[in-house]
Amino acid sequence: MEEKGKGTWSLDIRSGKLVWDSITKKIHEVSEDFVPILEEAILFYREDYRGIVAQNVQSILDTGEAWDTISCLVTAKGHHVWVRSVGFVVEYENQKPVKIAGSFYDCGEELTDLKLRNNQSDFLNSIAAISLTDTEGKIKQVNSIMLKASGYTENELLGEDHRLFNSGHHSKEFFHDLWNTILSGNVWHGEILNKAKDGSLIWFDTHIQPITDQDGTLLEFLSIRFDVTEKKMREEKDRQMYSLLTIGENSVSILHEVMNPLSIISAKLELLKREARRIENNEHFNRHIFGMENSVKRITQIFQDMRGMLNGEGQFSQFKINDVLEKVKGFMMMKLLKNKMQLIISGDLGLQYYGNDGYVMQILLNLINNAIDANVDREEKWIEISIIDIDNSEILISVIDSGLGIPKASRAKIFEPLFSTKKKVGGTGLGLSLSKQLAQTMNGELIYNSNSENTRFDLILKKFDGNIKFKSAG
Repeated sequence: MEEKGKGTWSLDIRSGKLVWDSITKKIHEVSEDFVPILEEAILFYREDYRGIVAQNVQSILDTGEAWDTISCLVTAKGHHVWVRSVGFVVEYENQKPVKIAGSFYDCGEELTDLKLRNNQSDFLNSIAAISLTDTEGKIKQVNSIMLKASGYTENELLGEDHRLFNSGHHSKEFFHDLWNTILSGNVWHGEILNKAKDGSLIWFDTHIQPITDQDGTLLEFLSIRFDVTEKKMREEKDRQMYSLLTIGENSVSILHEVMNPLSIISAKLELLKREARRIENNEHFNRHIFGMENSVKRITQIFQDMRGMLNGEGQFSQFKINDVLEKVKGFMMMKLLKNKMQLIISGDLGLQYYGNDGYVMQILLNLINNAIDANVDREEKWIEISIIDIDNSEILISVIDSGLGIPKASRAKIFEPLFSTKKKVGGTGLGLSLSKQLAQTMNGELIYNSNSENTRFDLILKKFDGNIKFKSAG
């Protein structure tokens, strides 16, 4: 900024008139003839601070309590500046505030003191990972949140540069642009994926502010980071869900195209059967036709089931658990045979359930697929599915495989979106998360059972209300 110092502002509640002095306008990088409006003034703040600013104004009007906060401002020229704003009541009418005023200034230099000389710096230090580096990027100071996020000790970080946190996600051009920006004296703002000491990944919304002396000589860089990992995970989950929906829509179209030639093949087989009647000693010929006919019927049934599952057809209705299991076996038979995996089904196969058979099928398909992939290198390979009726109020479907369970370190995360223990075989980290959501949609639950010696997942299907009973097909 061209001019250092504190600016002032005032707001007349009765007229709605907001006034900035020349220093406040310079900090916002607007012209001297700029006329601020309260609603537009709030928009100068970075999006995640606008609610705080609006709350400050509302609070002082409701209670008369002054505020003193640090926020991130985005100037009219797009620069990101940390500012300290103080507000207090200067005039009351009928015991209600009618005019407020305060000071406003660029506090970037204050934030370079990581020993935190005032309460507002304490507040920022409690929510952000902060580091101070020299002009070559060597770390000079770090705060406790930075240490906790990175997993390093202070002694391990001091004197190192931020390449220590390089996750490999960003390109050389990305960092080239970052350095060009801050070496030019401008604030850089963006999202960076960092790698902690233990290898875990953290997304940071990062501000890097150059610190200069009075002559404009570059002295240091102040980095202020806010953990936005959860936000990025939600965004990635939404992207994956959109991709899955697109795949589903395309798959329905593809299945439709495949069903047409299958219908033609079925019709041609009928013609062959008629022709075969004219041939003497046609048992061998008929046996081949019969085999082809059964294969076409099986493929047709599989495609019909897939189309119904993708379309969500049927919604909620009464269905036999065993019918779903037979369809699942049809889907998975080739993969089971290829991997020499034994599938055992036991329990009360006559049970019926009111729900979505497509959802149950998707859950079981995912669990079986996971079991096959997890046991591919084992000598003894098996999957057991057991069905139990619990007091006519729940159906317990357990999927157990020959694996020795999921490591304790991963158990808390297996149902999180994008977490996968099988990245090497193309795992997306969405299967278990989506399966759990499908179970909950049917008032059920999908859990990992750690009490089993082998890997076990339990699908618990609960009745919806007192009018819905489980029935035995027998």
